[in-house]
Amino acid sequence: MRLRLKEKVNPFYFSIINNTSVVQEQYRQKAVGAIMGSLSQEVLKTVKIPVPPLPIQQKIVNEIQERRKRAMRLKEEARSILEAAKKKVEGTMFGDSQVVVEE
Repeated sequence: MRLRLKEKVNPFYFSIINNTSVVQEQYRQKAVGAIMGSLSQEVLKTVKIPVPPLPIQQKIVNEIQERRKRAMRLKEEARSILEAAKKKVEGTMFGDSQVVVEE
């Protein structure tokens, strides 16, 4: 199904808002069918999606993108710390004097 919005909406903003728990819950409540619920076009038209002015939408998109970048940096940092800790523990357990851990 293809969605066309009547108002000007930043596609990245729509993607972010569409995946929020508030909008997803509306989909769940309006879905028809027990095992694999579906939504008709008429039902989709009744879903409430907040649409602020475009500058605010862009601000929200920018904030989410920055948070995602930060989350990826933190995830990589955590991965590096974990790897260093594993090497240090292995060196301690096996008495490997060849293991060098940089901090």
